[in-house]
Amino acid sequence: MTRSIVASQNNGVKRAARRSKRLRSAQEIGFVKSRGKRSAGRACAVQVVAIPGGQQKTAFVVSRYYSKLAVERNRARRLLREAWRALAADVRKDCWIILRPRRAMKRAKTQDVVSELKGLLRQTGMLVGR
Repeated sequence: MTRSIVASQNNGVKRAARRSKRLRSAQEIGFVKSRGKRSAGRACAVQVVAIPGGQQKTAFVVSRYYSKLAVERNRARRLLREAWRALAADVRKDCWIILRPRRAMKRAKTQDVVSELKGLLRQTGMLVGR
């Protein structure tokens, strides 16, 4: 087996693992929206619900309401994903989370989003570490 095939196979395993940690169906997202605890800051908003015995799952929702431009929506999604990667290990493992950008995220830096998301998760009681 060549090195590139092994690397692509390993990368596929990591992607599959990440996909299983996403909220995918409309029912799952609707459940979090209807029963979740909400908290909002200047750059992002969070909705969280605890699922006893469940697995940590996340959704990044960036609609056209945020911006008509796909470039701005994609940047917001990247910032949210990066902030989530930095904090995911410190969040309870039995919760489902929806992350949404707010207008101030258009001017925000990654460090700003990480610190704000950390505060929002602390407010909702989902942050266990640090």
